[in-house]
Amino acid sequence: MSSKNGIIRNFDRHALKSKLEAQIVSGGAEYTGFIENVSEHGLNIVVFYDKCITTFIPCASLELEFQPFTEKIKLTCEIKWVNINKKPSNDLIYTLALGITEQPSEYKNFLKTLK
Repeated sequence: MSSKNGIIRNFDRHALKSKLEAQIVSGGAEYTGFIENVSEHGLNIVVFYDKCITTFIPCASLELEFQPFTEKIKLTCEIKWVNINKKPSNDLIYTLALGITEQPSEYKNFLKTLK
């Protein structure tokens, strides 16, 4: 789906809510974010940062790592869309919709535990 609304509908219909901390590597830099929704083919993540992150653009690839249990899960993702808001403190809030381009078996097993 190429439209933002199409992706949102897809995420809403199949996504499971979560609040997992994750590490993101994009453009050689590392950021901490929080996974809000997960689904078989993608996820939504929120990142709070005090500067502009110029590598968070649609179609860009990034690496995502999180540890829901004892085993770390590493995903290669593509940014589908980005929404940026500014907090009164001047920090920026990035909400990213990510499509998973390489889905390891650990991720599939993790999804099974959520059902």
